[in-house]
Amino acid sequence: MVSKSRFCKYAAKTPDDRTKDDDDDNDNDDDKSLMLELMKLSLSQAVPQAAKIFIELGIPDLMMESSSVGGLTVANLRTLIATNQPTAIGPHVHEDGLLLSLRILASVGVVVEESAKTNDSCRFRLSRMGSLLATSRGKSSLEPMVRYFLDEPLWQAWGVVPSYIEGLYKDTNELSEAKTITPFHAANGITSNEYYSRPEHASSLQHANDFVRFVSEQEVLACVEGFDWATLSLSGKKTVVDIGGHSGKVMEAVVTRHPDLRCICLDLPEVIRTSKANEKSIIELIEGDMFDHTTIPACDAIFMKHVILCDWDEANSRAVLECCYKALPPNGLLIIGESILPDPPSLAATDESTKDDHRSLLLYVDFFMMIDGRSPSKTQSEW
Repeated sequence: MVSKSRFCKYAAKTPDDRTKDDDDDNDNDDDKSLMLELMKLSLSQAVPQAAKIFIELGIPDLMMESSSVGGLTVANLRTLIATNQPTAIGPHVHEDGLLLSLRILASVGVVVEESAKTNDSCRFRLSRMGSLLATSRGKSSLEPMVRYFLDEPLWQAWGVVPSYIEGLYKDTNELSEAKTITPFHAANGITSNEYYSRPEHASSLQHANDFVRFVSEQEVLACVEGFDWATLSLSGKKTVVDIGGHSGKVMEAVVTRHPDLRCICLDLPEVIRTSKANEKSIIELIEGDMFDHTTIPACDAIFMKHVILCDWDEANSRAVLECCYKALPPNGLLIIGESILPDPPSLAATDESTKDDHRSLLLYVDFFMMIDGRSPSKTQSEW
C-alpha cells in the first residue's frame, strides 16, 4: 500500500521527472505485495482443512436448516452440533478453532460472515457455493467430492509428493530394476487398489465411489453432447465400440438418444463379468483386450474415454491406437474423450482474469492424479 504522502509526491511528477529512487520505491511496494501472496500460498492448506471440518461437523446442513435470521454464531453452531452428534465430537468442539475455520471459508466464499452488532458475536450463513455442500441436496450435493479429496489416505499422500518427484521412492521388493512407487503407495504402505479393497477402509471406498459416480454422470453427459453421434447414422445403421467402457454407461446414454446406432462396450473379462452380474445393460457387453485387435468386434467407430492417457504411458498409448487402427475399416472413425490442456501461456496466472479460470482447475486435477501415478494430460499442440 502506498502512503498518502508518497502518492502526492508521485502525482506531482511527470514520468520524465521520476528518479531511480522513485522506481525503487515502486519495486519495493511490488515486492511486498508479492511477499504477501507467497505467504498466503504457503499457508493455503488452511482452506482444505477448514472445509474438511466444515463437512465433518455437518455445518452446511445445520446452516441450511436453520431459521435464524442473519446467520448463526459459533455458540449457536456448537449447540446444534452437540445436539446432532451427542455421543461423538459434538460436545467437544473447540469454539475458537471453529471460528477461525469459518473465517477462512468466508475468505474463499463458502460462507458469509455478517458484521457483528454491538455486544453480539459475529454470525455466519451459507453462501450459494456453500449450499452445494449440503447433503439435503441429495445427488446434486458436492459433499462427496470434498470428502474424497480430503480423505485421510489421499491427504497423507500429498506429504510425500516432493520426495516422489525427487525420485526417492523405489519398490525394493522388485526382483528386476527398482520401480518407482506412487505417492499413495509410499504414504499408505499399499497401492490404492489394495487400500480401497480392505473392509476396514469401507468409508474411504464409499467416498471414492460417490465421487466417481458424480464425475461419471457429468462426463457421460459431456460425451453424449460433445460429439454429433447422429452423423454416424446418416448412411445406415452403424456400430460403435466403447473400449474400456466398464459397465457401458456412456454407450447406454448414446443409444438412448440415438436408438438407430448399435453400441457395444468392450472391457477385460473380469470387468465385463462383474458388470453383467451387478446390473442388466441395454447394450452388448463384450470381453476383450484393447492390446489385441482381433478381440475388437467389427465396427464403424471406436470410442475411448480416459484410456490412453490416464492409464498408460506413451508407448502403450501408441500400441492401443495401433490396435484401433487395425480394427477399424478404411473409413472408420476413432472418437477420443480426454481432458485437453490449452497451450501455454494461456494457463499462466498472468492477470486477475486468469488466476481462477476453469483451465487452472485442469492443472490441479492433473497434479492430483499424479498421487496414484497417472500420466499428465496433453496440451492441444501435444495432441
